[in-house]
Amino acid sequence: MRDDEDYNSAMFTRRGALKCLGAWSGAGILWSMAGGVPRALGMSDDPKVAHAAAGQFTFAQISDTHVGFNKEANPDVIGTLRRAIVDINAAQPAFVLHTGDITHLSKPAEFDQAAEVLKELKVDRIHYVPGEHDALDNGLNGYLQRHGSGSGGKPYYSFTDRGVHFVGLNNVSNFAAGSLSALGDEQLAWLEADLKGVSASTPIVVFAHIPLWTVYEPWGWGTADSARAMASLRKFGSVTVLNGHIHQVMQKVEGNVAFHTARSTAYPQPAPGTAPQPGPKTVPAGELGKVLGVRQVSVVRGSHALAIVDTPLLSADNAPRPEPAETQTVQISNYQFQPQELTVKAGTTVAFLNRDQTIHNIVSKDGKVASPGLDTDDRYTVVFDHEGDYPYFCALHPQMTGVVHVRGR
Repeated sequence: MRDDEDYNSAMFTRRGALKCLGAWSGAGILWSMAGGVPRALGMSDDPKVAHAAAGQFTFAQISDTHVGFNKEANPDVIGTLRRAIVDINAAQPAFVLHTGDITHLSKPAEFDQAAEVLKELKVDRIHYVPGEHDALDNGLNGYLQRHGSGSGGKPYYSFTDRGVHFVGLNNVSNFAAGSLSALGDEQLAWLEADLKGVSASTPIVVFAHIPLWTVYEPWGWGTADSARAMASLRKFGSVTVLNGHIHQVMQKVEGNVAFHTARSTAYPQPAPGTAPQPGPKTVPAGELGKVLGVRQVSVVRGSHALAIVDTPLLSADNAPRPEPAETQTVQISNYQFQPQELTVKAGTTVAFLNRDQTIHNIVSKDGKVASPGLDTDDRYTVVFDHEGDYPYFCALHPQMTGVVHVRGR
């Protein structure tokens, strides 16, 4: 099969979304922790990754979901978020870290919608830190009402899981566009006290929204007092810092500290200094899936180096290709695929055309087909090159199922 649809809006990918251990700066990243040091792996359909991750402690990072955003850069952020969720679930991480900007305008309805969609993650818990977009409507009150109960009402906290110490920090309370934010004296004193009793041999994972190193000061892409935080972390042999905010992958290593920013599940931003200011970046049709992504992380005993592989939602083998001449159509109407069973010759293009007044998508059970969310009269095409039976369904309405039978030419 070949996926040939123009990816001109949000994408639901089972294949590409979480294939990486550090791909989407807001989408998701899978980390594996096997004995001590975080290591980023590829996704679940990569046999090398599956072998490497077997029996290891893995967790996923997702960031900058911006629930509520609906502008040209991505009119379907729920669609791309759900695409990330499908791949995260396939990777079966222990838990998920969300590195902020859960919502776009911190409205109660946005927090509620985000909570409902993120319930689709098949993990027992999600650990959050706030982004500046989560503090627009009523400071951090809305965020803390939903995510502050486990931290005593504070936007920073720590926990230890399988020998790894995790620290979630808040560096958005004093956010102002174009200037560096700060952690503040109170939080830095708490961090120092929190780490005091932790053995220097313990792997540390710090997660916060804005980068804890200065990526680009004119845009405020950094944290003014991050050096004080790094001083508290200097004694540890392995420190991994995970951030979002800038919607792109950037990495830096200082001694035993490795910094990683992640892509967004919502929309890309320009590279530092390449535009008058940061903000949602509209990309050409077919390009959106290449600039969103997911990250998987693995901890490997005996290694201090963090290896991260970032994979976009639209992987190279999913790139659009010219359509063959022969085309068959499956219409989506009244929450049904019509015809529900279709038999075609190998090499045939099948066009899925949505006639309903609601959004649907097409996902094959083997994960090799994953369409964007299709609005009314949107079309998605797949070329079926090889003989076999290809069952599929709508991930948004799982009761909708169909199958394409491919026979010889």
